[in-house]
Amino acid sequence: MSKVLGVSIYENNIVFMRLSNDTKPYTIDKIVHFDNKIPHFFEQITKAKSKETTQAVNIIRDTLKKEGMSELEAHIVLPDHTSSTQILSLPLITEKEIVSAIELQADEFIPYPIEKATYDYQVLSVDKEKGSMSVLVAVMLKELVNSIEGFILDIGLYPLSVEPVTTSFYRLLFGKYMKDNENIVLFLNIDNRSTQASIINLSQQLLLMTYSFSIGNDFFLRGIQSYQNISEKDASDHFMKISEDTSIQPISASLFAEFNKEIRKIFLSSTEKIGTTPKHIILYSQYLNAFQWLFTNDNASILPKTTLIDFEDLKKSGVVKLDSAIKSEEMLLYFPAFTTCLQ
Repeated sequence: MSKVLGVSIYENNIVFMRLSNDTKPYTIDKIVHFDNKIPHFFEQITKAKSKETTQAVNIIRDTLKKEGMSELEAHIVLPDHTSSTQILSLPLITEKEIVSAIELQADEFIPYPIEKATYDYQVLSVDKEKGSMSVLVAVMLKELVNSIEGFILDIGLYPLSVEPVTTSFYRLLFGKYMKDNENIVLFLNIDNRSTQASIINLSQQLLLMTYSFSIGNDFFLRGIQSYQNISEKDASDHFMKISEDTSIQPISASLFAEFNKEIRKIFLSSTEKIGTTPKHIILYSQYLNAFQWLFTNDNASILPKTTLIDFEDLKKSGVVKLDSAIKSEEMLLYFPAFTTCLQ
């Protein structure tokens, strides 16, 4: 049974998950978690190696070797804010022409010259009668991808792929690993800096619309930090326990009202662009329980019900098997390291 590593890299943590992904259920037998000690990681990693970077590389490489997790192939997943995604509506064209069309339209959704970008695309749908097609494009800064791959090589691993979190979750949703009775759903990946929204037709395994807005976990943490005059870590701890912590519920609800405005925009836009609205919301965030509480207790909201990404459901359905030392409730932080390895 072959082993592979899923690696999720965030500003505040780096996770390494070892699993077998050549047979099902996917078997996860070891997880190693590091606090990310490299300040401003995604800016720093593209520069000359700093003292902090060198120290982190040495510690991670030695730990992975000690844990028997070195010299393995690795799939890497990065926060959504490191990428740009767009659905392009194109006439029915060849693969070579798709590349040309992406480069021609790049200025509309890539915040840097196309020469500095690395991108991948997937044809989502083809309508031969109308002579049209829709194509999903995911773009990252080439310098960042090269630097991440160099970092992975330095710690003794072999990079196979680099992608944003949301595209890794598409495999979970399109692979029918999750049970959902609604055809049209809104998937929200609430990142630290932003939120990536995707409207998906689950029954047809089709991505209909994407939308991104610059409200994420940090927006809530900064608000709580300022309101309570506490440290960032304390704000994080309070937000994690929002259902029990009445002291932060009013400010969190006020902040959520701003978040909710963006969700309403998505619903209005979906009515205009695809003629329907999602009947269900699927959530993922490292503060998943906090957002579930906010959605549930938002009395002014007319949004549909929400579902959490739940590892226990994947276990029960036979998708994944955990080593006895790993608990399902611990998997929330580690989810992207798993989804990036799905086939």
